[in-house]
Amino acid sequence: MESDNIKQLYEDSRQLLINTEPLTERLTGIRNPQLKETLKDYVHTVQSDLLILTDLLFELITCEDETEIEFLINTNRDINELVN
Repeated sequence: MESDNIKQLYEDSRQLLINTEPLTERLTGIRNPQLKETLKDYVHTVQSDLLILTDLLFELITCEDETEIEFLINTNRDINELVN
């Protein structure tokens, strides 16, 4: 069932997001400031993308029909176009 797949995707992405925290903590051990900042930017990008994905999946879980799903997808697409 599709809703079960979406719920599992949500749980998986949520867990991935949680698992990025040790990456942030390990960055404190890097001495080269330029390398540290570059890696920090990449980790934050990954965390931001996972947060967006997790939020979208959570919203999809609450959708009751295809019309709501289509609206949610279009809204997210519009937001992404504004941001980028």
